[in-house]
Amino acid sequence: MTRARAAIPWTVAGLAYLALATRVSSLFPKTTDQTSYFQAGVAVAHGHLRLGGWLLTPPDFWTSDIALSAVLSLVWRMLGRPEGSPFLPMLQPAIMWTGLVASAIAMVRLRGGRWPAVAIIAVLLGTPLFAMPVAYFTTLSAIHLGSVLYAGWALFWAARAFDASSLREERRAGAACALLLLLGVIGDPLVIVSGTLPVLVLSARSGRWRIGVIAVLATTLARLLLALNTATGGFATAPLPLRFADFQALGPNLAVTLHDMLVLFGADPTGRAVSDTLPELLRVPLLLLALAATINTVRQHFVPSWNTLLVTASALTALALLASDRIGLEAGSIATARYLFPLWFDLTVLAACCFGRSRRAGLWALAALSVSVAGNARVLPRHATGILSAEDNALVARLEAEGLHNGIGSWWASGAFDVASLDRLHVVPAIAGGQCGLSPLVQIRPYFALSDIMRGPFFVLVPAPRETYDEANVRACLGTPARKFLQGRYEVLVYPARPGHLS
Repeated sequence: MTRARAAIPWTVAGLAYLALATRVSSLFPKTTDQTSYFQAGVAVAHGHLRLGGWLLTPPDFWTSDIALSAVLSLVWRMLGRPEGSPFLPMLQPAIMWTGLVASAIAMVRLRGGRWPAVAIIAVLLGTPLFAMPVAYFTTLSAIHLGSVLYAGWALFWAARAFDASSLREERRAGAACALLLLLGVIGDPLVIVSGTLPVLVLSARSGRWRIGVIAVLATTLARLLLALNTATGGFATAPLPLRFADFQALGPNLAVTLHDMLVLFGADPTGRAVSDTLPELLRVPLLLLALAATINTVRQHFVPSWNTLLVTASALTALALLASDRIGLEAGSIATARYLFPLWFDLTVLAACCFGRSRRAGLWALAALSVSVAGNARVLPRHATGILSAEDNALVARLEAEGLHNGIGSWWASGAFDVASLDRLHVVPAIAGGQCGLSPLVQIRPYFALSDIMRGPFFVLVPAPRETYDEANVRACLGTPARKFLQGRYEVLVYPARPGHLS
């Protein structure tokens, strides 16, 4: 009964945070990446467990976001609601983020952390979700949070295995770590860097090879299961090109990596008026606590095991981004910050563990939290637009009003339109190229041909500025449209049925 009573305030706090995170998620449009993975979850809920005929990205999220979307879709169907409701892609990232914050608090509490630890986690991991531009980015990129959860809990159980006083306890904790690594690596190869490699490093340092062998076996099995799934008719994944960055790019990569860290921790005051940066400035000392905890772990010769795993995972995550060509490929945009999500989580937990009993740190965190909440409330949008922007919502309404249901769009103007319209619209993505000037852009969806949507009247969306193609590409492939109209930033070209065209 005592435990049940103790759980009540935590449950209430978790539900309140979930409601707040859902509200924030609803304030920002979703991308086709996120809605396409949601549609994959709906397909799984319909029994297509292995998603045969689908092409997914190298992080397939089969065991994380797709699984959660499938569960939400099933629950919504049982409640008599539309299984593909546009509300679910707003709820899903909020659930993932609440799970991330709750997991960090649980890990620290299980290791003796008090209220200062909770305050540190709340301000470093909980509130940056609500700050611009991080709110848009994190709600858009919640597809990466499942990987962080799997890797984080795998490290937690690995530490228990390393610190076990009996072989039975070591085996139990090692089995939990292996299962989490298996599920995590199946969904995202980044878990190899943020989960498997730190366990291997500590295993080599401590001479506890059994734990390292278990981690390697779990990772190998995950890759074999993925290959077996593809070979026997399940989904395929796009190839993952791995390249080191050019030597000349290492300096800029370091600057971008450091900036991404500041952004994720909500401690980036650069380029802004001093009067508007009080929340960021108050978070900087808390980020310094994480760095101090890292230095202290190194000075103590990497003990205890838990701190060592967190520091090693953070270092490997940063090194992987710094040395790869991802920053160059993404033109140094904020999108690269998602590769540091494991570092963000690990360093926050490390700071909370090391300073989780410090009243000074706790009081500073509470002050930063109150200022952050007040500051974020002023900059967040006042009205929700749903999973589309107001401009895109107007386009969907006009297409439906004109009886246009099938069309071609750019990558960013495709899957999100399907979900927003409850599948009344069917917009497939295309890209410039191919024999006629347009080719299907197959990613996070079943394989298709552009001719599939040409059996009846169809439209082509030409956004401005140019995205994956332009009007010249469309006309070269399809000729002169029967008519066209302008809606917001889109030129809409309408064509009559062309059965057999492009087949």
